[in-house]
Amino acid sequence: MSDRLKRTVERFKTRIESGAYYEAHQTIRTIVNRHVKAKQYSEAVDLLYEGANALADKKEYASAGDLVGYILAVYEEAGVTGNDHKQRLIEVINKFPNTEDNTLIDISKEAIKWSKTASGSPFGDSDLHLVFGSKLIQRVQSLNLSKSAEDSYKLFQVAEVNLVLGSHQCLPLYVDFLYQWYVASDGLNDPGLYLARAVINYAYLKNIKFVLESVNRFVEQLSNAKQPTEIIETEGVVVKFYDNCPLLNFVQLLALTLSRENSSAKFMKLYDEYRQTIEANELTNSIDYLGRLYYDLKLGNANGGNNMFANLMSGLFK
Repeated sequence: MSDRLKRTVERFKTRIESGAYYEAHQTIRTIVNRHVKAKQYSEAVDLLYEGANALADKKEYASAGDLVGYILAVYEEAGVTGNDHKQRLIEVINKFPNTEDNTLIDISKEAIKWSKTASGSPFGDSDLHLVFGSKLIQRVQSLNLSKSAEDSYKLFQVAEVNLVLGSHQCLPLYVDFLYQWYVASDGLNDPGLYLARAVINYAYLKNIKFVLESVNRFVEQLSNAKQPTEIIETEGVVVKFYDNCPLLNFVQLLALTLSRENSSAKFMKLYDEYRQTIEANELTNSIDYLGRLYYDLKLGNANGGNNMFANLMSGLFK
């Protein structure tokens, strides 16, 4: 950072320390505008980071979030990529508390949009998904999703997409939340209703490793509270059957089937055996899609909406 830039930073930090947050925020934007027009992107980004961090430290999250959004706009215009830039972004985002969920959602949309190009992944950067997913799922927990409040469920949907697309560290956060959601239902629902979300979503991504880990983690917690009536092990995969939990039993068998090559016949046998359960839980479209995706089976409407996850993703990335 040049001496001139350092002096600029010191001036607006002094304003922030004096409580003149709005004036400091507007000053930063004005100066950054000049740098952007001159294509001095490095200077612009440095100023924005300093400002966003300083404002976040003072709990001025709306202003800090606006500057983070500007950072991402500069990234897009300048074609900025690289792990260092991602890490700086994560550093400032981590200063936002979970209660700033609206700001975090707004930032997440822009951050993931940028990272799709920067990372070369059609889903965006997995580390950014981890940051947003972990913060948003903690916020959902504080709102008590078991009450089925519309706003908390919508927040959960955004958190869920980030967790599913995130790094391996996201999996325990996601699966443990699903299990606690089941517990909060006081056992009124089949636990498979909750586990199915993880299994189906990871299966959509053809991430069989995460599918099996999700099953193992969820069922292990369930087994500590409820004894299975039958346990079988096939090719190193353990399936635990429970009375009055047909969907849970189906989801476990589905995960096992998808993990095996050339299992179209087994898939259809499983599908037919549990057809009523699948239909009763409104999972027909999702299971039909998996049959088409994995085995090229002529199930359902190939031109129809594939699944809830595809719809969520389109909402997150548009």
